[in-house]
Amino acid sequence: MNKYFSLTKIFLKNSSSGLSKDGKRKLPRTILLYIILALSFLPLAGMFASVTATSYEFLRSINQEGIILSAAMTVSSAIIFAFGIFLVMSVFYFSSDVENLLVLPVKPSVILMSKFTVVLIYEYFTEVVVLAPVIVTFGIKSGAGLLYYIYGIVIFFTLPIVPLIIGALISILIMRFAGFTKNKDRFKTIAQMAILVFVVGINLVTQKLGKASSNGQEMARLLTEGNNSLIKVSSKLFINIRYAAEAFINSSNMSGIVSMLIYLLIAIIFLILFSILAEAFYLKGVIGMTQTQARRKMLSSEEIAKQSGRRSKIFTYTVKELNILFRTPVYFMNCVVMNFIWPFFLVIPLISQPESFKLIKNAHGYFNMFISNARTLGIIAAVIFASSVMLTMMNPIAITSISREGKSIFINKFIPMDYKQQILSKVLSAFIINFSGILLMILIVTAIVRPPIYIFIVSIVLSIVATIFSIFVGIFIDLNYPKLDWDNEQRAVKQNFNVIIGMIIGLIAAGAVVFITIKLNLIFSIIFPSILIIFLAADVIFYKIVTTRGVELYRNIE
Repeated sequence: MNKYFSLTKIFLKNSSSGLSKDGKRKLPRTILLYIILALSFLPLAGMFASVTATSYEFLRSINQEGIILSAAMTVSSAIIFAFGIFLVMSVFYFSSDVENLLVLPVKPSVILMSKFTVVLIYEYFTEVVVLAPVIVTFGIKSGAGLLYYIYGIVIFFTLPIVPLIIGALISILIMRFAGFTKNKDRFKTIAQMAILVFVVGINLVTQKLGKASSNGQEMARLLTEGNNSLIKVSSKLFINIRYAAEAFINSSNMSGIVSMLIYLLIAIIFLILFSILAEAFYLKGVIGMTQTQARRKMLSSEEIAKQSGRRSKIFTYTVKELNILFRTPVYFMNCVVMNFIWPFFLVIPLISQPESFKLIKNAHGYFNMFISNARTLGIIAAVIFASSVMLTMMNPIAITSISREGKSIFINKFIPMDYKQQILSKVLSAFIINFSGILLMILIVTAIVRPPIYIFIVSIVLSIVATIFSIFVGIFIDLNYPKLDWDNEQRAVKQNFNVIIGMIIGLIAAGAVVFITIKLNLIFSIIFPSILIIFLAADVIFYKIVTTRGVELYRNIE
């Protein structure tokens, strides 16, 4: 057990070393960033608490209030499962300490459980936002006793175990086959893409099965039955949630204790299975993960002449940036793939529920009536701009463009290309990927809703202005606070507080535009040119700042 606790402590310390470097000197800044991060998620937590308080009275009147807890735990578990898969991949396989640990006199099971504990602790942040407000609000509204809150603490700390183990086993089984491929980086990318497709597939199947198993008559019967019978329907995705919900609802009697014991037994069984299966497959999948293979190819004189032909410096450097983003698994998943995830969130419900697509298609005429109102159209324009800002700010390409250079940034000092061109190349590569994702979303929405052509053009124009603004802001932040001291790519993008700062700035800018539009009842003919004038001017100003002050900051980076 001592080795387990020691390893877990080391893993946690390493994961946060970038935030606490230089000790006390950076401590106030770190605390401030944590406070800002907590405040940024406070409205979302408040929303879950408000929904719980609002829906409790109605559901209590039909004796179905338990579905609130069941639904909250299902949502939390689903989020933990989806994001936990990628987190397991990063911590278990892509961390730089993996192969060093394997030579130590420590059992693989101890390494596995220590890394699993680290991932588990990360997932508690999800529960703090999604689940904790629901548990507390439900307890207050129901006048629950002390045992309810004791159950709440136990369930809060143990709920992520089952979904996280399911996700971890999927990752471990897929990565087990990495030993059969020579190109490790390519396999890492393919493996993560396969997992992403798997998660999407699970989502589709779950929605179809849920629809098939919950027809109108059955739902009506369960609804009128009372006795919190809807818990059985809402907790089919994860086996442990039903017993956790029943433990909460029956916390004042003996059946609650029985449900709690069954819930804990399920968690223990999953932990035992994880320890056995993971130890059997993990070692063979992790050995050699840091090895790479060079591709050797004999070039003809024509190919050499073509490869060495004179090209624009900005074009060449932009291609270099794109190649790194696409060829590095961590960058590819976090900077490229995540940019194209959002459009699939629009498509998945339509695939799983074709009648929704027909309903939207038939509502084409109503949509045209809806946008005929100048104020409504103004709100749509503001939302399009705000969405583009947030989607760009949530993507770490621009705001980690300097940080991704790491300790090798000194090479950039010697290449025959001035700093302004290097920065503009990073801007261009970020714009290509960010705007491609936004454009895909616009095309999908246009194909579904079929708005007038001028709406499509307005969307493109607003998105371009918003994307350029967000990229310049992101790069300027990274020029001021580059995170260059990292030992693996994951820490450059996933443990970089610049990303959080950018998201907060994006949220403020996007929220201000939408708030002002709604509050002042601005019509389209006012808000559209206002956004263009203000943010085109901001784009020009940031261009000047980045290519002057930004160049100076870039030159002084050591």
